[in-house]
Amino acid sequence: MKKFLILNFFFGYTFGLSYLFKGEYGIITSQSTEILYKQTISGRVKLLKCLERCMIFCACSHATFISNECVLYTKNVNKAPSSTLKVYTRNIGRYDPAFYWPIYKSSVKELVTGADLYNPYNAAFAQNRFGESDSAIKLNYGNYLFPGRHYFTGDFTTMAWIKKNSLATNFERFIECGSSVSDTITMSVSDSNKNTLYISSSSVTVYGSIKIDMNIWYQITFVIKGNIASIYVNGKLDAQGQSISPLNVNRTSCFLGKSSAGNPNLNADIDDIKIFNRAFDASEIIEELSRL
Repeated sequence: MKKFLILNFFFGYTFGLSYLFKGEYGIITSQSTEILYKQTISGRVKLLKCLERCMIFCACSHATFISNECVLYTKNVNKAPSSTLKVYTRNIGRYDPAFYWPIYKSSVKELVTGADLYNPYNAAFAQNRFGESDSAIKLNYGNYLFPGRHYFTGDFTTMAWIKKNSLATNFERFIECGSSVSDTITMSVSDSNKNTLYISSSSVTVYGSIKIDMNIWYQITFVIKGNIASIYVNGKLDAQGQSISPLNVNRTSCFLGKSSAGNPNLNADIDDIKIFNRAFDASEIIEELSRL
C-alpha cells in the first residue's frame, strides 16, 4: 500500500486530471494481488476522495466504497451483480499508457494488453522507492523478455523508475526493442561508461549529460515526437536532438536490461514501466510524475 502522506502530497497535482468514472451496481471479487489500496476514509465527500485516489494510481481500473472503506483494484477482477452495492470503473483517458508494468506484489503483469514480462535471468524482486517489499524488479546483471507487440509506433513516451546497483561500464540497456536493425529502439543507462542516458532510433542517437549515480532512485523519461528525441531525468530536460520517427512494426526482439549486441546485462532495480503512444511535453511529464 502506498503511503497515505505521499498520496496527500500529490492530490494538488492530480485533481485536475480529467478522468471520469462509470458507476454501476455490482460487487467485485479478486485475488489479493489485484488490490492496490485499501483505506477507511472519514470526513466529507468521502466517495470523491476515494475516486481521487484511483486517479493517482495508474494501475487502478475499479474502485468500491462500502461502509467508508475505499478499495482500489486493477482491471484483473471479476464482477457479480448486486442490487445495492456499486462498482466505479474508470474510463480510459488520454493520459493512460498503451503498455504498463506497475511491478507490485511479485508480479510482472502488463495491465493493458497482457504483455507480461517473461523468461527472467538473474532477476528477483526488491523494495520499491517507497520501501514496499517485492514491488520492483531487481536485475543482478540480468534481464527479462517482452512479448512481441507494436511498441513504439510513431510518437511515444517511455517512463520508469530506476536505481542502479553498480555503475555501468559498456552501454548497458534499459530497453532494447525491435525486429531488425532498421527499426530497433534502444534506451540505455550509459553512453559507454559515462553513466549518462541515451536513446537511439534506427541507429540515430541522442545523448544525455546528467549522470545516473548508484543507489539513488531516478525517474527517467524518453520521448520521440516526429524526428525529435528528448530525454528527461526526474522531470528535467536532459537532452534533445534529431532522431528518426519509429516505424509501426511488430517488434519481436525486445529486452529489459539486455542488449542483442552482447553488451553487459543491467545491474539495477526497476519499477513502474510505462509506454504511451503519444509524445508528452514537459508539463505533462511533471503531471505524470505525480501519479503512483
